[in-house]
Amino acid sequence: MWILRGLVLLTAMFVAMPGKANDRHADYYYPKPVTKEVYRPRVRKMMGANKEARIAFVTKIIHAMLNKAAYPPQYAIFSKGARQEKLIIVGIRDDAYNTI
Repeated sequence: MWILRGLVLLTAMFVAMPGKANDRHADYYYPKPVTKEVYRPRVRKMMGANKEARIAFVTKIIHAMLNKAAYPPQYAIFSKGARQEKLIIVGIRDDAYNTI
């Protein structure tokens, strides 16, 4: 249940930041996407979400993944950008995480 709440909050925090069409980090920090999905959020944008709130959110999700699961994480989550406006989720195994 905490994962669902976290994803709703995550969407509200990161959708509030506009993305760039030309991603200069692709092929450096992570591979270029093979497929893309457009996610339409079901919640309103959180206008008060700032850099510190995004860092705290990602840190808490990672902490919960490491401390509450009986198995190692299947994906890594981190944020990048001047205002931490990019959320990057990378599957550690090929078959563990392949869609939003």
